Amino acid sequence: MKRFLCKAGFLLSLVVCTSCASKTAGSLTADDAITSISVIGTIGMDGSKPKAIAVEYCVDLSGAKVDLSTFDVFDYGQTLGENDLNAGKDAGKPTKIYINDTAEVSESGGTGKGNFVIIEVNTDYSVSRYARSYKATMAAGVVQKKPIKSASGIISPSSV
Repeated sequence: MKRFLCKAGFLLSLVVCTSCASKTAGSLTADDAITSISVIGTIGMDGSKPKAIAVEYCVDLSGAKVDLSTFDVFDYGQTLGENDLNAGKDAGKPTKIYINDTAEVSESGGTGKGNFVIIEVNTDYSVSRYARSYKATMAAGVVQKKPIKSASGIISPSSV
């Protein structure tokens, strides 16, 4: 299996890329603090699918506590119905979340420090139809719906 990194061009959340330098840690919202969202994908016999979503923040998240309820996640797998699958279930459902210092999946569950939140999603399913475009299958987005508290301060939820 090959692994690749694809910048998500289709975001289901409003992400405004502004400078963090002009904000104090206590006044940051996710709309201001999120600088990019990337999809880490995998390619199998049934085509490509998201493996994880990397959310990059403009501040250090060291010491932050995040769990799967911190974000709403939207990805290609979640658009599939039971009739679209030959095997497996819960396509694209978030399975693991952690802080990391790179936009990469970590077998050890991340470093616990850095600017990235990594949200791994279920890939244990097989699609009965082959999608025409990897751009469609790599579509993903997130909405931060709970505050994130770190040593840098508190990042309030997204406005969307």
